Amino acid sequence: MPLSKFIGGYEHSIDPKGRLILPSKFRPHFADGGVLSEYFGCIALWTEDQFVKQLEKYEAEDALGGDKRGMARLWAQSCMEVEVDRQGRFVIPSRLREFAGLDGQVLVNGMINRIEIWAPEKWETKIREPHEPAYQEGE
Repeated sequence: MPLSKFIGGYEHSIDPKGRLILPSKFRPHFADGGVLSEYFGCIALWTEDQFVKQLEKYEAEDALGGDKRGMARLWAQSCMEVEVDRQGRFVIPSRLREFAGLDGQVLVNGMINRIEIWAPEKWETKIREPHEPAYQEGE
């Protein structure tokens, strides 16, 4: 039985048709497809269940109006449903590839409730940003 959360990182490539092969350990979660979205410099691939949770979060923020409504609007317009074929491939539309700077080699990273697809150079920049340590000694 596969884990219900996504962990691990993989190097893959996008073919000339814009298709990406999903790592085999992630495939069972996307037998019925998934949803792609723009996500802070990368592309996120959501299962249906996790997408609904994210959608509910944005619906609540939309109700607040102002900047939160704008964020919800931008996120919603970027979302696209995808189907994963028997070989584990799915197409990343050109608009999303351009947003994330994806061309050729990509990183497919498990991010607990989603999969993130990164251009390697953007990932390197992202991980060099200041952040809190994953855990503290004595915790």
